[in-house]
Amino acid sequence: MPCASPKAGFPRGSAALKVLLVLVLLFPVACARAGAVSPKKLFLSAEQAERTLMKSRKQKGQRDQWLSVIEKYKKVYAVAPDGPWAAAGLFKAAEMYEGLAGMSRKSQDAAEAADLYQRVVLRFPESAYAPRAKRAVKRLGPASQAQQAPAAKPPPDDGGAPVISSLKARSKDPAAPESDEVSSVIARAMAQEPPPACPAEPPPAAVRPEPGAPVTVSGIRFWTSPSYTRVVIDATGEAPFSSHLLKEDPENKMPPRLFLDICGAKLSKDTDSTVPIQDDLLSRVRAGQNTSDTVRVVMDIKSMESYKVFSLKNPFRIVVDVRGDKGGSAKAAAPAAAAQPQPENGKMQAGALARQLALSVSTVVVDAGHGGKDPGALGYQKGVKEKDVTLSLAKRVAKLLQKETGVKVILTRDKDRYLTLEERTAIANTKGADLFISIHANAHPRRSVQGIETYFLNLATDEESIRTAALENATSRKSISDLQGILQDLLQNAKVDESSRLAREVQTNLCQTVSQRFGVENKGVKQAPFYVLLGAQMPAVLVETGFISNQEECKRLTSSAYQDHVAEGIVAGVAEYVKALSPPVAALSGGGG
Repeated sequence: MPCASPKAGFPRGSAALKVLLVLVLLFPVACARAGAVSPKKLFLSAEQAERTLMKSRKQKGQRDQWLSVIEKYKKVYAVAPDGPWAAAGLFKAAEMYEGLAGMSRKSQDAAEAADLYQRVVLRFPESAYAPRAKRAVKRLGPASQAQQAPAAKPPPDDGGAPVISSLKARSKDPAAPESDEVSSVIARAMAQEPPPACPAEPPPAAVRPEPGAPVTVSGIRFWTSPSYTRVVIDATGEAPFSSHLLKEDPENKMPPRLFLDICGAKLSKDTDSTVPIQDDLLSRVRAGQNTSDTVRVVMDIKSMESYKVFSLKNPFRIVVDVRGDKGGSAKAAAPAAAAQPQPENGKMQAGALARQLALSVSTVVVDAGHGGKDPGALGYQKGVKEKDVTLSLAKRVAKLLQKETGVKVILTRDKDRYLTLEERTAIANTKGADLFISIHANAHPRRSVQGIETYFLNLATDEESIRTAALENATSRKSISDLQGILQDLLQNAKVDESSRLAREVQTNLCQTVSQRFGVENKGVKQAPFYVLLGAQMPAVLVETGFISNQEECKRLTSSAYQDHVAEGIVAGVAEYVKALSPPVAALSGGGG
């Protein structure tokens, strides 16, 4: 339908008026659709770019020309990961990488092709492209397989570990006795687990190594609660990896196991090989040099409902989220009637609203962005750092939120200390938080840019969102693009709709509150793949409270008056969101119809 206004002089009459009304209602929808680029158009555009490349001998000899076409095909998948053109986009990108490998003779290009073909097999098994992709994986052969070597035997358990633990260097006593029983069990476990597939069967999160020195697996960290455990495997660089789930082996008295093979990697000599976790989900994590160039990390499972594996960059680390059954949580069994407010003379008592809010939300985690060695964005004014602004804001939000609603508020940090991005979400998950709010201050190369915006986790929809995510993730736009390709898998259990509603309430109330005294640009609610929100089990948002790179907003962000207004706005947004979840006041009064 053309995006033009209906002609004047349209015939009168009830039928004609109905037609006119339909045209008016459909007019903005048709215009919006006309402005969007469909996956089909993107695919056809990529095909044209490929034909142009193949016709030019000069362009065919230029690597960047191949990569440009590959990115066009990958974009077809990125804009609609579940659409009918997604498999075609990935398959063609894989074909282009295979063609590039034939020209460049680089094993890395062949590995990229194998990875993309395997994504087609895993994500689109019913697609017509899946059989062709399987044949391509076999055809690539050495690019997607590794030789098996004898399993290495890790040492036995070495005692207890704190809730937040790190598998780092510890002194080793060569004279210390070793338990034959424990070591034999571990040896059998490592021997009975299948050989590594590097990267014959990489998950969608698989990544490729950077050229240079071999990757070293340098440590393992974990956070735990009765229904959630996050394990993070640290490495000195990017490496391909694959994950596998093994069922219980009663004959050999082996529990169910989840293990990862990290290829092209060495286990640091300063890293212990076993760490006990002993929570409700995992008993321990074991790491060993399974082959000469493969590190295997094994998690012995007690109980598990689901798990997710993904990687983050700068520095590279692999994150494993293991989830259990929430059905028996204390929160679910808590008697709500005791907290219900009662009316007095037909009106709610003072503080009744706060108690009403607590029925739906009892714990909120407020995250002050950056900290410690990570200063965040630097302000327009000399000496102003994002980490200081966010800490001050987070403390105000926490204090006011607790005062106004009575909910329990937990700060991820209450002083200038460094936290990794994955640790912040892990804190929220292990504390059983109902909401997660990460507070930040934005920055832009153009110092005239200003305004407030609130984000929730999703695929980025515009270049500015990608830029902001890259800034907060401390990574590149290329890394954000790579993450977009795997984010769809991570979003399956994410609270996307709830997070979107929370973001809208926070953004609306924050801008309204701040505008009462300060002029502010409402940049709206946006979505992007922020590391700090990945894996959150509750509605989660990231609030950019202003541009610290802007002269006027930098001055505001350091003032107590502005910070108070920001805190009031965020709390008002949370209250509005929670009220929509809470039972109506009339229902709480006990009155009948």
